[in-house]
Amino acid sequence: VVKRDLEERNRDLHKERMRMENMIRHEENYQSKQKLLTNSYEELSKELESLKKKVSELECERDELQKRNQPSSDTNQVQSFLETNNHVLQEVTSLKSTIEQLQQQL
Repeated sequence: VVKRDLEERNRDLHKERMRMENMIRHEENYQSKQKLLTNSYEELSKELESLKKKVSELECERDELQKRNQPSSDTNQVQSFLETNNHVLQEVTSLKSTIEQLQQQL
């Protein structure tokens, strides 16, 4: 009877140990994912700041070109800058969305 009780207790302890080890693995996995998301968020934030700076520079260039109001060759140049500016703005919007998603995941 004592031997049976010991074996049963040993099985219970083994099950509990396995459960705890599994919980530890899940926690480590969670922490790893959280660190990865944090790093991604930081990288995207830096990229967003860089793109904002580029947008600002492009807007200044566009404004200068518009002030000059030069012949059509410059109009084409302004159009090109505007298209580039729009593209960068779309990238910024996309990055903002990605950052918001990452924040929600954190």
